[in-house]
Amino acid sequence: MQLPFVSDLNKQLPEMDKVFKATIEPWWEETYPYYQQMQEETIWKALPPVTTAAFEYLGCGHQSVTFANIFRIAYFANFIHATVKDEEEGQQHNRELQFSILIGDFLFGRLLKLLVEADHKRIMLPFAVMICTINEGRVMKHKMNAVTEQAVEKIYAPFYEMIFLSAGFLANKDREFRDLYRQLGFNLGMAIELCNYPALADQAYKYIAAALGQFKQINQRYHLSNSRLENMISEISHFLPETGAAAVI
Repeated sequence: MQLPFVSDLNKQLPEMDKVFKATIEPWWEETYPYYQQMQEETIWKALPPVTTAAFEYLGCGHQSVTFANIFRIAYFANFIHATVKDEEEGQQHNRELQFSILIGDFLFGRLLKLLVEADHKRIMLPFAVMICTINEGRVMKHKMNAVTEQAVEKIYAPFYEMIFLSAGFLANKDREFRDLYRQLGFNLGMAIELCNYPALADQAYKYIAAALGQFKQINQRYHLSNSRLENMISEISHFLPETGAAAVI
């Protein structure tokens, strides 16, 4: 899916890609096939611009490249682990399977290192909770036949939620504000991801409407106009089919 707000980040993406590749070294060539597989994933395209928008809004834009990389590594590690299938799905116990498991573990190790280097210990516990939620979601999807919205809520939305929560921590906001900002991230993420499923358009409308309401509540404090975050929310609402966009606006 082509997201309208991704092109707004064209100037920063090369730097983000450079940092990402440096983090993967010395395993870049070996992991490149997985990297290629991810390129059309909606969340992969959305992580950098969403991180930048959420961080800039709270005055933490100078840390957006660092944290965009952290979230990209987290998703990459999870994506690689998700390629490991069950025996009944045809998974063979070979060196490729071993590599998928080991390189995923390696990347999770790199992720912990990045979090420590960022020197924000308060973020590590909610980050661990995010990883647990995502793993639970993958189990629910593949073993319990979870419905699409529930799978999206568990597997993809936690990344967006954690982006906004991290920005709240970095900006030293109080707990009430962090919770509201986190909810904004959750609803925004659900709307973005559900755009992939035309049959769930009504649900996408619901989430983007909630995100818009939360943003207006937050912006009463900041009174910022034409921010990247505001523009992103507006673009997503207009990206939905006309009937839904009209309902949101």
